[in-house]
Amino acid sequence: MKGRVFGILLVLLTLVLCLVVFSRGLLNLPVRHEMIPSQQPLNLPRAARFSPNDADLTLHLMVDPREVQDYVEVYVSPKERKIAKRTIEEIRDAVFTLVGLDFDSELSDWINYPTSFTYFNSQPSLESGGWVLALAAKDEGGSNLFLQKFWEKRSSEGFELDQYDYNGIEITTGKDLLVGDRPMPMPMPMASALVSDDLILISSRQNVLEHSLESSGLISNNQFGDAKTEEVLTQIDDGLLSISISYEALISWFQFSEDWIENKNINRFIGGIYLDQNGLNIQGLLEFINPLSIDKLTSKELALMDHSIIDAADSVALIQSSKTDLNSSRINKSLTHFISSILEEDLSRNAMKVPLMIFDNCKGPLLWVRKPQGWLIGMDFEDSDISNLDKLFNEQGFSRNSLKVDQDNFQVWSRLGIKQQGGIDQLFNEVAAILYVEGDHVWWGETLGSLQQQNQKDDSFLRSRMVNYLTVDHDLNVSELLVLGSSSATEFLERWHPWILLQTLKGSSLQSIVKGFSLALGFNQNDDPGLFIRASFQFGFIDKILLLS
Repeated sequence: MKGRVFGILLVLLTLVLCLVVFSRGLLNLPVRHEMIPSQQPLNLPRAARFSPNDADLTLHLMVDPREVQDYVEVYVSPKERKIAKRTIEEIRDAVFTLVGLDFDSELSDWINYPTSFTYFNSQPSLESGGWVLALAAKDEGGSNLFLQKFWEKRSSEGFELDQYDYNGIEITTGKDLLVGDRPMPMPMPMASALVSDDLILISSRQNVLEHSLESSGLISNNQFGDAKTEEVLTQIDDGLLSISISYEALISWFQFSEDWIENKNINRFIGGIYLDQNGLNIQGLLEFINPLSIDKLTSKELALMDHSIIDAADSVALIQSSKTDLNSSRINKSLTHFISSILEEDLSRNAMKVPLMIFDNCKGPLLWVRKPQGWLIGMDFEDSDISNLDKLFNEQGFSRNSLKVDQDNFQVWSRLGIKQQGGIDQLFNEVAAILYVEGDHVWWGETLGSLQQQNQKDDSFLRSRMVNYLTVDHDLNVSELLVLGSSSATEFLERWHPWILLQTLKGSSLQSIVKGFSLALGFNQNDDPGLFIRASFQFGFIDKILLLS
């Protein structure tokens, strides 16, 4: 269990870098790009030879663990720098403590990068599972001295040590200490191996370490020989961390839908994490065993997101309605699982299920918008079946009337109803939906306010920048797109287990610094048999970064 937490927290340590950078509040300081610590090319390090393909989680941290705090100095003032660096250092030390290592006294003098971590769930060949940590040394003597001191300490505590040869590599392991008739389990790590002068492996279990060493002998059995992983990482270029997650781990750790994964026959997720002026970014491939047929959003469809009618929106989703059945149990099996699961709560709030009716009567991509004034749905005029919706509304007693406000013409479906107020029946006008047609676009709204243009120039600018970042700036043929503002992103993250774990580690809520979340799904130019994912978390004063960049 501790090993699994270590893996997730190593990912979250990268996230914390972004949190500190974007939440200390002093981003009005000039940033000298020559000062920014360099991210490293996201390729597979030598240690990937000892990461078997059957692992549930593999991470390669491509920055020096001793220098993670340096990413903070660029963005914070001297006044804030001390506390920011201490925060990062404390979290880094806590991560290594989870696997039984003291970073300051045992690792800081000799450790280098990359640092690799491999975790296995319980499986027949490995009994209860376990983990392997690969640590690189900056010189030949450091790793040897560490192992010598490490096992001397275990021996002085009374634990019996054993050394033996395994395929030409010496393994050192410890045995439980017997105190009277009661065994005292040896604390983790329990086994180690010096595989080269500057690379050591430390493991929670002897058999797990042997499994990693055995896989290193055949390139097809380990990640180092994985051409697809190398190809995906090459597309990302530089970054902080590369990651590979099995489909089992996607379900149990990252809250993917089991039904959806089984339906699509997903193999794994492979990708990387990197920082830029847009925030913390996760990019990679959700690898399918069988190819998918995915429609690409056209520039005309993407233009829906640049319309001023959606200014001041808190969430915007551009999805393929033809592949989404939001009105049935198949929601978790659709291509849009990621996006539809976020929207499902919004859609279910409408008692008459009007948004679902509109979705079902759209032949192509549509835009779902959440605004303070109510929901809004946009689509191409040719894709909207207005006549059939008119018939459905009429069957529920709603009549269609025209309304002109200033120079804009609206169509309103409404009916008279009765509700009690103070024990007296009162008439009220119940509105099902309001329609606004402009050029090639059709807009359905919950209220008149949701359809009126707000002219929030800053919001429009930020949204268009994010859409451009997720699409035009990358070789990704986008199929679906999601942009969440502060409140929607906060709602999304507060239910996500890794985010909950990060807040637990920090000891306080981080919800107030969440400013946005963006997600693009699609396929790349190589037509890989999988779904490309690009996600971006915005924290703190990301809007100032965008406006100044």
